[in-house]
Amino acid sequence: MIEAGGLMDIPMECIFCKKSSGTGINILGEFICIDCEETLVNTDINDENYEIYRELIKKNIYGEIFLKEPSK
Repeated sequence: MIEAGGLMDIPMECIFCKKSSGTGINILGEFICIDCEETLVNTDINDENYEIYRELIKKNIYGEIFLKEPSK
């Protein structure tokens, strides 16, 4: 399957649900499947799961930025 921009639909493992999917988004090299993406964008900030998703994003995506050694 070809997506917009001519990229192949290559299955990758979602950082949240760990399922393999070819449809979703890549953020800083980390993959989020379409189902988890939809859940994330539709979760109200007052929802009890909001903090869980926020921490998962911090750990799995932004944690990579802050944990990397500075270039010398």
